[in-house]
Amino acid sequence: MFYGYSSHSSGCEVAWQYVLVVNKSERTYLPEDSQLVENFLSLLSNETLSDVTIQVGSEKFYAQKAILSVRSPVFAAMFQSGMQESTQNRLTVDDIKPEVFKEMLRYVYVGKVERLKEMPHELLVAADKYAVDRLRKICENHLLGHINKDTVLKTLALADLHHADELKKQSIQFICKNIKSMQGTDWMDYNGAHPDLVAAILSAMTEI
Repeated sequence: MFYGYSSHSSGCEVAWQYVLVVNKSERTYLPEDSQLVENFLSLLSNETLSDVTIQVGSEKFYAQKAILSVRSPVFAAMFQSGMQESTQNRLTVDDIKPEVFKEMLRYVYVGKVERLKEMPHELLVAADKYAVDRLRKICENHLLGHINKDTVLKTLALADLHHADELKKQSIQFICKNIKSMQGTDWMDYNGAHPDLVAAILSAMTEI
């Protein structure tokens, strides 16, 4: 734990108490005061302080271009390239559910995910779309630890589509080891939708 100071125009110095969180190869410094997290989250519902409105289904999110841009190169490109999203200060998202987009925004603003267990596949897709790489990695790691016969084919398809190579590898290995318990799977249908993945599975089985 350590302390930092920030100066204000009034000449006062405000002390912030920080906690050092060590996570293997990276170190993260987070303000211990949860009020800061709450303040940042409140920005998502503050229309007055927002400079862009994001329409997701029937829900609106009020956000700040600066925060979105520093956290996502995709948002940065949208707001800096003179695209419609930049000139009209309005963005429409029609391929992500509101609750998923809200959870992604939570991570963008405060670096926390609360509903990962409920929507790991959907969050992986959203994080990959907007290049929120750390969130994408969090989703991938969660899925790696929860591969099962009921969701492995969905996981494999998304891993392949969104370049989650280790997740793809582990999913294929799981299928090969548990193929007998997946006899109810409609392989004909899956092969029609993902022929390359079925070929990869068959190839891996010959190596066992």
